[in-house]
Amino acid sequence: MTVTRSTPATYEELVEFHSTLYIESIRDIKTQKEEDLEEIGLTGDCPILDDMYSFISHVAGSSLTAAKGLISGKYQFAINWCGGWHHSQRDMAEGFCYVNDIVLSILQLSKKFDRILYIDLDVHHGR
Repeated sequence: MTVTRSTPATYEELVEFHSTLYIESIRDIKTQKEEDLEEIGLTGDCPILDDMYSFISHVAGSSLTAAKGLISGKYQFAINWCGGWHHSQRDMAEGFCYVNDIVLSILQLSKKFDRILYIDLDVHHGR
């Protein structure tokens, strides 16, 4: 097994799925009004975190690093044990998820592979 240091996702990578308004709101979180933060889901189960932009960049970057390793052929298998934040939507946080690293990774993988199998092993109650 090889452990690889990941590269944080860039702004451009984050907005391949997420809206620029959402990512910019997180990047400039200290300047946002409370009602604007609520509109993008930063309340309840998705509270504001210290250095949120860095956090989402690292979570997404770890999954993107894994995807890029598969694309390049460097790895036959790859996993991000801290990934799987699949509840986040294009323009809002939801379900304890601030960034959808799954969608970002699938978008990256689809640049090379025609078929991608995603299996959700998330075990929790439904709505």
